[in-house]
Amino acid sequence: MFNVKYDAAKNRIYIKLEGMMGMDEAKEYDKTARQYVDKAKEGYTFCIDMADAQPAPADVNEYLSGLREYMAKKKILGSAMIVSSALTKLQLSRLIKELGGDNGVFQSYEEADKYLDSFK
Repeated sequence: MFNVKYDAAKNRIYIKLEGMMGMDEAKEYDKTARQYVDKAKEGYTFCIDMADAQPAPADVNEYLSGLREYMAKKKILGSAMIVSSALTKLQLSRLIKELGGDNGVFQSYEEADKYLDSFK
C-alpha cells in the first residue's frame, strides 16, 4: 500500500509505503508518484516513510529505477527516508542516493522534516 501527498508551502512530496510492493502496485505507484513530481517546483524536497515497508523484490526495484531518474531530473534539493531499524537503513540508503541532492535516513517524521527544512 502507498500514500502520496504534496505540501505546496514546503514544496515537498511525502510518500508512505507499507508492506511489500508487487509489480502491479509498483506500476500504479509509479504513475501516481510522477503526477506529484509534476506538481512540485524544481528544487523540491522529498520524504519517504518506509518504516512499515518491506524491501521490494529485485524486479520491482529495477522497474522503479525509472521513477527515481524522473524524480532526479527535477533538481531535488534533498531527500529523507524514514525507516524502523538500522538494518533497513543500510539496505535502503543506497536507493535514496540515486535521487541526487543531499539525503539522510531517519527514524521519525520530526527528524526528517527538520533535516529537509534546512534546505530552504
